[in-house]
Amino acid sequence: MIPVADRIYDRHLRELAAQTELARVLETTQANVSRIEHSENLYLRTLADYVGALGGHIEVNAVFDDDIVPLGLVEKDRGSVAA
Repeated sequence: MIPVADRIYDRHLRELAAQTELARVLETTQANVSRIEHSENLYLRTLADYVGALGGHIEVNAVFDDDIVPLGLVEKDRGSVAA
């Protein structure tokens, strides 16, 4: 059995490697990627860039009790909603 400390360290290394790769794609530092991942209040542009680096996109909807109104996709690198 692998000691718990070694398992935690291995996990940390995997996460660090993933953050380093995301940092390269986002043209920022690993520390900034970590900040993004732990932030509770991101700008929409930052979130769109981060999700885009992971291969996804952000869709914005206004949700009401009786209706959902699609507002569009958030464009990477701009932070604006394209209707």
